[in-house]
Amino acid sequence: MKLSPEQEFAQRYSNLAYEQVELTVRLAELGPAPAPRSAKDMERPTDKEVSRISDIGIQAVAAVDQIADKRLDIAAPLRRFMLERGITRPARKLNPAKTTFVLNACMAVEATGTAALLVSDGTMGVLAGLLTGTVFSAVNVALGVATGYFGLRGMAFSKEAAEAPRGAGIIRALAAAGTALACTVMGTMHLSAARVRVVGDHAGIWDFEKVSLLGTFGDYNAAALLVLGALSSALAIREGREQLSDPIRGYSRVTKETKQRISEALDSAYDEGVERLETAYENASERLDTLCEADEDARDNYLSDIHALRADIERFNCDVKIAVSELKTLQAGVNKQRQYVEGTGREIAPVAFDLAALRQLIFDVDLISKGDLKPHNPDAHMARLDEAFERASDDLRAAHVAAGTFITMPFSTGHPDNKEQGQ
Repeated sequence: MKLSPEQEFAQRYSNLAYEQVELTVRLAELGPAPAPRSAKDMERPTDKEVSRISDIGIQAVAAVDQIADKRLDIAAPLRRFMLERGITRPARKLNPAKTTFVLNACMAVEATGTAALLVSDGTMGVLAGLLTGTVFSAVNVALGVATGYFGLRGMAFSKEAAEAPRGAGIIRALAAAGTALACTVMGTMHLSAARVRVVGDHAGIWDFEKVSLLGTFGDYNAAALLVLGALSSALAIREGREQLSDPIRGYSRVTKETKQRISEALDSAYDEGVERLETAYENASERLDTLCEADEDARDNYLSDIHALRADIERFNCDVKIAVSELKTLQAGVNKQRQYVEGTGREIAPVAFDLAALRQLIFDVDLISKGDLKPHNPDAHMARLDEAFERASDDLRAAHVAAGTFITMPFSTGHPDNKEQGQ
């Protein structure tokens, strides 16, 4: 059934008015633009995260300090070792570079001095003198170091211990025998060098008919060889006894093991503290970023909704304008037809569409404000988070360094269970 012009206008107006109501409802539901979190809004969660990082830093520092406080408990085996042997001094600090230099210098001086004394007055060739001096000095220093390290230290094995281990006496006796043998060998070497000097070669050094034993000491150069060899032996023995390890057998080893255990416990506490701090910092960053991301999501969702609504409103406005144009054309055609009705000569009143009411349905798109959609700047609260993390990390590093310095302090010989001693 064909609609009359008035009915067609009424139907189109009704459809557009209904659609306008729907758009108006959508606009009302959209509401104002979501405001991003201000710096003040971020203060409370930032304060909470900063406080959490600071607390973890304090706990980590306390854990490191606790290791330093427990050093005496960890060092109980060392302190018992000291107590049993009556040791009141720390284990000797070794200097391998210095010891190597001293021994090499000793060999060089002895080799050069021996060679010079042997070749003086032409009793021996230069090459033979250098070779003899080098061999004698190398063997002499090696024997001296072995004598000091194994012999003298072995003779003192568990000598001061309250309860000497089984076999300690045998070890000391063997060490004494070895020391006597080594000293005899070194003395024989020194005497043979002096004999080479007075005899002139290696062939008849033990021919006392040619040069008597007392005659050996009548040559000042030979006597100097004896003194030089003896001094070199004494220095080598001293280095072997005191510089390769502590003179008390086992003291350096127990000290090293104790400090290693303390250092490992300290490093473990430090590494655990660093890991906890880093984890706390990462979690705090993620939580604060999540708040900012929530603002970003709300902003993006609002922009998406408002863009869709604006597009629908622009389409609706276009439909209204088209309807106005079409109804205006229809109105002009119908009115032209109604100006005269054929066969009656009677005029009929023209149709009058309320196009002004139809135009009033058009939305003002510019009135749809996007609001303040600037994203929140997280730099401020992240800077505070970074500062708290760096401060806690610096405190933890300082505690680690301080504790590391403290644990290297020597221990007392107080009872291992007495925590007041050894400070």
